[in-house]
Amino acid sequence: MSRGKLIGLSLGLVLSAVAVSAVEWSELSPAAQRLVPEERMVTVHLKSGQTREGLLTSETAEEVELLMKRGTIDLEISLSREHIDRIERASVCHSFRQALERFTYDANHTYREAQCRGVVALIDEYLALCPDGADDMVLRERREQFAAELAQLQRGMQKMDGEWLAAVTAAVARFDRYVEQLDALVERFPRIARGDFGDDPRVREHYDTLQEQRRQVVREIPGLVHQSVPQLLAQEDFMGATREVTALTQFWIKRVIQAEGGPAARRRAEVEEEVFRGMDFGFILRMKERILAAYQAAQPEDLRAGEVNEDGMVYIPGGLFLMGDPEADIRDDNFPMRLIWLDPFWIDQHEVTNREYREFVEYVQSQGDYSMAHPDAPPLKDHTPQGWSIPALAGDDQPVVGVDWFDAYAYANWRGKRLPTEAEWERAARGTDGRVYPWGDEATDRKRVNWEGARRHLEQTLNRSAGDGTTGRTIRIADGTWDVQALQPPDLRRLRATEAQDARGPWGLYHMAGNAAEWVQDYYSPKAYMELDTENPTGPSTGEVRVFRGGSFQSETIDELAAHHRAAPIADRRARDRRTERDRLIGFRCVRPATSP
Repeated sequence: MSRGKLIGLSLGLVLSAVAVSAVEWSELSPAAQRLVPEERMVTVHLKSGQTREGLLTSETAEEVELLMKRGTIDLEISLSREHIDRIERASVCHSFRQALERFTYDANHTYREAQCRGVVALIDEYLALCPDGADDMVLRERREQFAAELAQLQRGMQKMDGEWLAAVTAAVARFDRYVEQLDALVERFPRIARGDFGDDPRVREHYDTLQEQRRQVVREIPGLVHQSVPQLLAQEDFMGATREVTALTQFWIKRVIQAEGGPAARRRAEVEEEVFRGMDFGFILRMKERILAAYQAAQPEDLRAGEVNEDGMVYIPGGLFLMGDPEADIRDDNFPMRLIWLDPFWIDQHEVTNREYREFVEYVQSQGDYSMAHPDAPPLKDHTPQGWSIPALAGDDQPVVGVDWFDAYAYANWRGKRLPTEAEWERAARGTDGRVYPWGDEATDRKRVNWEGARRHLEQTLNRSAGDGTTGRTIRIADGTWDVQALQPPDLRRLRATEAQDARGPWGLYHMAGNAAEWVQDYYSPKAYMELDTENPTGPSTGEVRVFRGGSFQSETIDELAAHHRAAPIADRRARDRRTERDRLIGFRCVRPATSP
């Protein structure tokens, strides 16, 4: 008797088929055909109420054989017909859906781009062909998980420990991991770094492998930057590109200082200079300039830029900008140039005046309210500025000077404001074009700037124009601060516009260079720029002194007026040698977030 007749004569067996699918196996793509067996999957319903599902490999009048999947294991079972109630043949869609179950998603697993693309294509095929696909939320969610993985891979991102990192950042993380493993080996086997280590060849081989892997990362990182940055810029992912170049910058600095320097501080400094002289840091700066140019070209103009509110504060637009000195090297405290992001903010158009500051001092003295003081400030601090003891500095409209950082902090807090960060101050001083000085790039004395060089130039100009030989007098411009909204020395009516140019900043801010130096929020560190965050940086978390910016009426060189120049009481030689003059030269201005009115 034929096999078909035996099946037909089986005792009481009902072989029922599910409603015939409109999808035939031949309609599937080659990839789906490889996934779904041509033979139909079946579900065997047992008389006990249980079911068994698998590929029907053999059947006789007495038994049925199935190939069942249990995870990654293929399990063959035989079922007696006397225990079978019925057999349902699965549709192509049912078999397709069951096969797709094997594609589970693990966020910590690293998938290849081809894997993700293949899974997405198979799920899309199932959803398009099979009528139940529209309601299959589980499969749709899985599809989105693999699609998101694919998108990250196509952006050049890499996954490490379940976290997506850009190519350079991931390479730096790998480098750090190799260094940690090497350090652990050296700690366990102190002689491992020596050529005569022979205790365990396997340990030595592992050490050499880690060394080579670490060196390979160093060799590949510049190429990764060339690949990833243009890719991120094409997607207008400017912060992603910024983080890539920042990671490269910090990687090289960290490598030089930690890996090359050695234990002795003097030796470290020597190695730093030697290695940095041999490196093309211009490559990194060019990449940053490329990112900034692409960002600026893609951004619409902020129409509020330079707007002045009722409180006398100027709106400074946020965004990416380059901070630091392009000419700086490893010995300078503003090295390297940093590409950072700032949120928009308001900043005082002029320095805080004696009149404004006097209101604060009178309030504290009359009310005994010290709630606005910094936690580290001396108790019951006397906020009287030293500049008030000098008549030439104490005018109502002159900037308050001779205040320390705690005085400036308390005043700003009392006003519902705060001191600007270094980054905010520099952004306000140099604008979007990276100018060296608030007025531009030319280092000239012929500006209405209150510093020694400009005052001497104005004196010479005025004395030449007045030199008719009849008065016998020489014009002398007094050293001291000018009124905060004045663009020329006090009571000097002979000064004409042609004799000195307006030196206000790019958004109309007064005296961002000269007049009074200005406290900012950040602690001072000569290495601060090497660790600076890329978004709204606030400087080191601890320190001994704070930074002041902008030069002053006592500045003797034009360099002190550069927008990127940093100064601090312990860092400025003149401040150390002439303490009395230092106490007279520093004032401040305040900021508010742009969300404030």
